[in-house]
Amino acid sequence: MSDHLKKGAIVSSLIQLAFQFSASEMPELHHTWIRVSFTIGGKLPDSLLAPTVQRLGELDMVLRSMENDASPSPDSALSDPYAMTHLAMFSEFWIGGVYEVLRLLEERKLAPKTDAFRQLADDFRLLRIPLEKHEIASQGQLSAPLEMQRGLGPNSIGEPYFYSKQDSKRAHISKRPVCTV
Repeated sequence: MSDHLKKGAIVSSLIQLAFQFSASEMPELHHTWIRVSFTIGGKLPDSLLAPTVQRLGELDMVLRSMENDASPSPDSALSDPYAMTHLAMFSEFWIGGVYEVLRLLEERKLAPKTDAFRQLADDFRLLRIPLEKHEIASQGQLSAPLEMQRGLGPNSIGEPYFYSKQDSKRAHISKRPVCTV
């Protein structure tokens, strides 16, 4: 067997193991995600909505495990300086996926008509737009450029700049946690 195939099998096995481990460490959450997937998936029975929600649940559990691994504790140190980058990357995928499920339910009038659902959908919209569209949410409502500051860390304050929806090179980087390994 070639080295490439061996490495591929190792990576695939490790990823599968991460998903299995996370589910086994969080059995109640795992069952909750399965129940939610059938509840939501049942609203669109001839689709792949149920497995999509199950996959989002599985990724949620892996993300929670990664967060637990990254939590500072006296007996463990984060050895991979890219761990927070990978956590952020997978979190962004998860946010986009959950947003799309919520958007679909809302658009097709399959969502519960509750304040809690509307707030959840709005929270995910506010998270997703800067991550996936590289702009601020509701920029269409801006009537004039908006003074803003970039910040990468929780306490960082960057130079002020003006965000204008007419600027084709507009962008805003929201504050994000910084790993201090």
